[in-house]
Amino acid sequence: MKMPGESRPSSFEAVFAAYAVVATFALGYGHWRLATRQNEQDAKIEQQRQEQQAAVPDRDQIGVVQPRRRSPVTGWNN
Repeated sequence: MKMPGESRPSSFEAVFAAYAVVATFALGYGHWRLATRQNEQDAKIEQQRQEQQAAVPDRDQIGVVQPRRRSPVTGWNN
């Protein structure tokens, strides 16, 4: 039973409301996909960075030898 003053939305209003719902969903889904892809890419880059750091030894670990310097007084010094 209809109440006085209640009216059905026009077909234009119904189509516009449906469009608004679909557009909102599409934008939200697109944003979610983009964020998911970016997070996966960030994780992949971080993993590659960690692998590269593990492959390249630290300067302290490889025993970097300091060059010998010549002392003006005593000759060669370490």
